[in-house]
Amino acid sequence: MTAWPAPIADAALHGPAGEFVLRTEPHSEAHPVALLTQFLVAFGTACGRCAHYQVEADRHYSNEFVVLVGPTATGRKGSSWGHVRRLLGRPGTYQSEGDSLCDPTVPPRSLPCPATASPASSPPDPA
Repeated sequence: MTAWPAPIADAALHGPAGEFVLRTEPHSEAHPVALLTQFLVAFGTACGRCAHYQVEADRHYSNEFVVLVGPTATGRKGSSWGHVRRLLGRPGTYQSEGDSLCDPTVPPRSLPCPATASPASSPPDPA
């Protein structure tokens, strides 16, 4: 790896995403920043539009966007996505051996989303 861009800061490699990068990097030609960003975007997509963090009157959802830029054919941009896809899997498709964060037996949107549920379909208020 070259001196530019600078190595990823240790603070960025905390939690499950950081552990994924640290365990995958020695076995891949993918850049650690590519592994991290692909993981974060894929996990946010898997969470869907129901999971959010409320700040005052605004909902902050986990969907993100990323563009990986590098030399054609030698940038290894696709290599990072392959590792993330193997770990997270895609519902209804091949799952890697071991634990996966996506359950292929649960159809998408099988759980009610509080952001889109109508008052008639909401559970009664216990108060």
